[in-house]
Amino acid sequence: MRKKLPWRSRTRTRNLRAAVQPVLNCSRARGVEYALLLHKVYFFFEKAKYACAGRVECGGILLGSYRGPHIEVVDFTQPGPDDEATLSSFKRKDSQHQDAATKAWHLSNRKQTYVGEWHSHPFGQPVPSSLDKRVWRSVVAKQNAPCLFVVVSPAGWEVFRMQRLAKATRLVALTESEGGSSGIVFR
Repeated sequence: MRKKLPWRSRTRTRNLRAAVQPVLNCSRARGVEYALLLHKVYFFFEKAKYACAGRVECGGILLGSYRGPHIEVVDFTQPGPDDEATLSSFKRKDSQHQDAATKAWHLSNRKQTYVGEWHSHPFGQPVPSSLDKRVWRSVVAKQNAPCLFVVVSPAGWEVFRMQRLAKATRLVALTESEGGSSGIVFR
């Protein structure tokens, strides 16, 4: 018998922004102080800044876990054939993003989950637009936990943490602070 997942299953949805899974134990995710990106995730974004120049936007989700005072990002999805992209927008519509999150959830014994998302801006600096911030606030509200967001551009890439506070949300740009055998820490 298949286990029922702790979120409403929407694998057939065409708008995957609405299909993110909530974090199981949000209490340990409340005071996120830093993010750890595994080396493969870090190097993917290093390469992506060169690949996105002048092309349509692309994006995916970040997969990982909440571990005490940090979010650990262990994997990511890349654009799928059903995603919609233009020079100024990206919409995740391919079911492979949800499938990857569900697979990670099961293979990790319910420890890995959606922890955020990433997308590119083909021109300019890696700064979130007002639409990005609005969508991120909606994601954080649905998740009821802090999330990470990465914006990649030809000028570089930035990691942002957004979390809910009382009646508002707080967006913080994280900076690379140290590297280790596991990955790169952003504070």
